[in-house]
Amino acid sequence: MFSRKAARARYGARRIALLVCGSLLVALGLAACGSGSSTGTDSTAAAGSATEAAASKPAGEPIKLMAMEAYTEPASGLEDPHFDAGQARVEAVNAAGGIDGRPLELIKCDTKSDPNLAAACARQAVEEEVVAVVGPAVFNATSAYPILEKAGISQVGGSAADQVEGSSPISFPFTSTVTQIAGVPRALVLDGAKKMGAIIPKFPGSEQVVQGLEQLVPHLGIELGEVEQLPFDTVDFAPAVAKALSGGADSVLVFFPGPNQATAIKAVKERDPSAKVGTLNVYVTPEVIEALGPDAEGLVAAAAGLPASASSPGMDEFNAEMDKYAPETPRVDGAVFLWAAVYAVEGILKQVQTIDAKAVTAALGKQAKLETGGIIPPLDTTVPGPVPGFPRVFNPTTVPVRIEAGEAQMMEPKNPFFDPFGGPPPSAGGAKGGA
Repeated sequence: MFSRKAARARYGARRIALLVCGSLLVALGLAACGSGSSTGTDSTAAAGSATEAAASKPAGEPIKLMAMEAYTEPASGLEDPHFDAGQARVEAVNAAGGIDGRPLELIKCDTKSDPNLAAACARQAVEEEVVAVVGPAVFNATSAYPILEKAGISQVGGSAADQVEGSSPISFPFTSTVTQIAGVPRALVLDGAKKMGAIIPKFPGSEQVVQGLEQLVPHLGIELGEVEQLPFDTVDFAPAVAKALSGGADSVLVFFPGPNQATAIKAVKERDPSAKVGTLNVYVTPEVIEALGPDAEGLVAAAAGLPASASSPGMDEFNAEMDKYAPETPRVDGAVFLWAAVYAVEGILKQVQTIDAKAVTAALGKQAKLETGGIIPPLDTTVPGPVPGFPRVFNPTTVPVRIEAGEAQMMEPKNPFFDPFGGPPPSAGGAKGGA
């Protein structure tokens, strides 16, 4: 029997994405930051549709998608298992007969956060005539996107981390870092917090981040206290925690991606065991949960979409396909989003008369309700999204979650999607809590 908790424990630390800079600053009308570096590209075939009744085996020229991401990290040597979730969806599509009798194929291209490799992956996508790039993050978009744009190849299902991903006409992200940061105060409010301090990394432009928090947080039902900016290599968080919890603050936003995320959270709990801590669910890695031990229980966070523990028609389908095709793969946010990206493009492929990249991109731009299996609310790609500076972020919502027994559980299961930019929370679409 598959154990999500056990699989999470087997999942090594995910890379520290370059999300800290670009998206938050740009979305607050400020300056964006830069990207990272390394190498690799490799291909794998696949197949998929969700109903596996008596279907004839697909044949003919495969319809190619590419999952372009930093799958391995040079520093850690760890491999990110997101690809297996996309492969599971493709396997299910092909088992049900493919798309118009043709098989889907999913190509894996590892950028290793290297701008040169990102460009190489984009060139490979053009050469192999993929109809779309799918997945939670491209990284080094400034290297890859010009090549993809020229070929008319869209990128679907990302987390916009810079202005390129947030504004390119081929970009159809499912979320952005800024929306997730903006969702953390909501999780803290639901946890009963009244005043929030914050601990964030110090980097060029972090002062503007503080200004953005000062503008945003008061509109989310919580008071903003002291915001402490610290170097990335900080190991002693005690003085900063004392300031973040001063003036009656009962909670702390800990946005300190990296190996010291758990150290910072532990410092808050050591100072005041009753203090509430909020963060981004993407940073609540199995490594962090293990390092926190009992302090992980009750941690709240903003997730980009429904967590794998939720129950909705789409998530039930995701979990069933993962049980069948990728039972050992941890069901973390990135895995869910790659599966949902394949799901979304699959729907587009069934609409277009000519199956090629430009037809897919054109159809993607005309969707009043682009479906992702309910992982996020349906996207309206016909009008700019509401996130300042990120017109291609059509989904401004996050899902407040609480860590319970090592898994993210929805805090508002009847209406899980929260829009921190002012719109009413969208319908939950039948999502329920629990695993």
